[in-house]
Amino acid sequence: MTEGIDAGRHRSVTAKIRTAGIDSVVIDTEADFVKLGLAQAVARKLGSAYYSLKELSDKNIIHIVKNLH
Repeated sequence: MTEGIDAGRHRSVTAKIRTAGIDSVVIDTEADFVKLGLAQAVARKLGSAYYSLKELSDKNIIHIVKNLH
């Protein structure tokens, strides 16, 4: 979501999603040695839950998505 999008547009998109009341979850897929923390920042701006992919199983992800509200 953040790659190739300037910071102002990124804030605008997350604000629109949050204001619209769209349920969301952010699953961080960063696996590099240096982590940028972009997913955590997006989750905060969306007011959504944040999860690291390496901490989740496929069943956890299905449960999380099914229980969004």
